[in-house]
Amino acid sequence: MNTNINSVKSGSIRPFDPHMAGYPRPVTDRLAYALRHFEYTLPPTDPRWRFLDEQPLASSSVRTARYLTKRAKDLWQKRIEASWRGPGLSNAPYLDAATSTQLLGLKARLMFNPGTLKLRVGGMLQSTVAPGVSRGQIRWLSNKSRSRILELTRELEAAEIYPQLMISLTYPRDWEAAISPEHAQAVWEFRRAWGRLNAWRYVPRGPGWGEGWQQRRAEVRAGLHRLRELGPDGKRVKAHLEAFRKRFERRYGTAWSLIWKLEFQRRGAPHIHLYLWNCGELDLAELRTWVSQAWVEIVAGCELNAYLDPQNRSLYDLYRESGGREFAEAMLGGMGLEVGIWNHLRAGTKVEAIRERHWGYLAKEVQGGMGKAYQHEVPRRYRNVGRWWGYWRYRRAGWTELVFDLASASMREVKEAIVKPVEAALKTLPRACRDFRERAKAMLTRFLKTGSFSAQKIDRDGVVTEGPYGYLTVWGHSAVQAAIGAL
Repeated sequence: MNTNINSVKSGSIRPFDPHMAGYPRPVTDRLAYALRHFEYTLPPTDPRWRFLDEQPLASSSVRTARYLTKRAKDLWQKRIEASWRGPGLSNAPYLDAATSTQLLGLKARLMFNPGTLKLRVGGMLQSTVAPGVSRGQIRWLSNKSRSRILELTRELEAAEIYPQLMISLTYPRDWEAAISPEHAQAVWEFRRAWGRLNAWRYVPRGPGWGEGWQQRRAEVRAGLHRLRELGPDGKRVKAHLEAFRKRFERRYGTAWSLIWKLEFQRRGAPHIHLYLWNCGELDLAELRTWVSQAWVEIVAGCELNAYLDPQNRSLYDLYRESGGREFAEAMLGGMGLEVGIWNHLRAGTKVEAIRERHWGYLAKEVQGGMGKAYQHEVPRRYRNVGRWWGYWRYRRAGWTELVFDLASASMREVKEAIVKPVEAALKTLPRACRDFRERAKAMLTRFLKTGSFSAQKIDRDGVVTEGPYGYLTVWGHSAVQAAIGAL
């Protein structure tokens, strides 16, 4: 039998050559990757040899592995980072090792909870963070995180749980000093150094003037460098949110539940929304007063007795009527009150009742639009943004997962166990989802023919940008029930 890797019959495609059409294939690319490390073998009777054009695992496999090592050392790392994506995906480097049990070909997973049905196709190789490597810096709200928020809302709707109140928490005008005192100190030091540098310009030039100029300019540069490093700290924002949760529990008990979501305003300040349910007995007027006072005390870190004094409020209104807002704010300083805390107490929070029985407002905030894309982008110099959303006092429903080995399953088994439940779920969608239904059916047809949801796209270097991986998600409690009934 011919074992030369360069001798290919007419009309036959060698799966190991990255420069030939059709490369890589769903199974052959994994086999080639394993062969490159000389740690993977197959028994002669294994049916997967048909994917390798019926070539035996002899000296040709070793020669092929060396061929890949020589021509595609960097290509494989790029291939892994580009499209081997599964659970545990992050923006950190992926592990470059795989065991034989992880290279068993494609799997189809049918997963569902009370509100979401998922069909996922991929291999057993999982993308995980390498040991000793920290995760990258978060710069925006990812599509995966958006999808998880919507999964939670569909789960709540399936349980007939709907939001009743929305609380908005905003930071004051000087928000950077509120969440990063060291940043405020760095700003003050930079301004002082800059003033000293400008003042030195008017000093008569003489002996030592140049050394003094260089010294003051070095102080300005050091202050600017420190100012760039000490941006607003997101950990302090989460500490404020945790302090608010503890105060809320002490004041109103533990019967309520909520979802919180973080976003950013145009000025760069963080902004938090809280969506509560099981809180119908709360008095809105009393809640608004308590929330405004509690949030300002947490952010300012001081007592508000002087700010809540009715006499001071009457004086402020009198000064504003007689001299305007700027005059009234100037008079606050003479009364021993800070303008930022005074304004934050009046406009730092908002409490609204939600009368619609759906999670549409949260879904709209999550999806956003071109006009509000800035809300889900982390501002420059902002540190430690952390989680974008979360939930309190709620126990999530578990996922039911059915795994099918596509290498050993027959076409009939695939249709009965995978395609039929998804088609039943698609039939429950309303008429407004007609376009999505048609695209989903096309994806199922392509899946039956090729084992992939999308056509493979290969760049000039042979790197697969879209491979045999993908998700198909159908939302709705009725869709999940229809899929379960079709199994």
